[in-house]
Amino acid sequence: PDAAPLVVPPPVPPVGEGPRARALIVDDDPTVLESVGWVLREQGFEVETLPGATALLEAVAEGAGYPLPDVLLLDVLM
Repeated sequence: PDAAPLVVPPPVPPVGEGPRARALIVDDDPTVLESVGWVLREQGFEVETLPGATALLEAVAEGAGYPLPDVLLLDVLM
């Protein structure tokens, strides 16, 4: 049988070329925030971080003042 063609999404625009995708990382481990944030920034994402679930809930309640992210990464065991 014929295999389905591989569909590759378009890459995130390089820094300085068009709008950048926004990522929000929520984790209670500062090392995870720093390392995952670094990887995403290297891939062209604009990155916001929050240090845990409480900070996320407070930001949502306050309106946080920034648009919704394109990508949301959450630590399941906070």
